[in-house]
Amino acid sequence: MPAKNSSPDFLTSKQEIIDFIGGSEHTFWEYIRQGMPALYFNRHWSASAKAIENWWYTTRNVPMKFQGLDKIMQEDKEVVNGS
Repeated sequence: MPAKNSSPDFLTSKQEIIDFIGGSEHTFWEYIRQGMPALYFNRHWSASAKAIENWWYTTRNVPMKFQGLDKIMQEDKEVVNGS
């Protein structure tokens, strides 16, 4: 569960999102698969802390399919690895 009062209102990187949700990269990807609201644009992640909290409390266990996730995961790994 997201920690209260431990994050800015707008998260501007994947690491900030991971820190906000209090998990690991694996947790991040699991939550993305489940529909956690986050934007991937120009090979960068961003999200609203409030939107993530709202998602957590209202739609936490509703599975959502996101097409194109494998491509995003590959691009993200390329950025991290410097490719």
